[in-house]
Amino acid sequence: MWNGSRGPSSIVTGGSPELGSPDAIVTIVEWADFECPFCRLVSPILDDLVHRFPTHVRLVYKFYPLG
Repeated sequence: MWNGSRGPSSIVTGGSPELGSPDAIVTIVEWADFECPFCRLVSPILDDLVHRFPTHVRLVYKFYPLG
């Protein structure tokens, strides 16, 4: 995660649902809500990325409620 001029920072992903290899070189952290129509649209795209590149891409889900 880029935080300006200070460089990358860490995101705590422990305990969050995830797909893909824990050793993947790319980790995508998705903040989403189950009821969000846009989150629902992007979900199959992210799942496809993990299935197409199972050793290279890891997907971590963070619940971010709309309301």
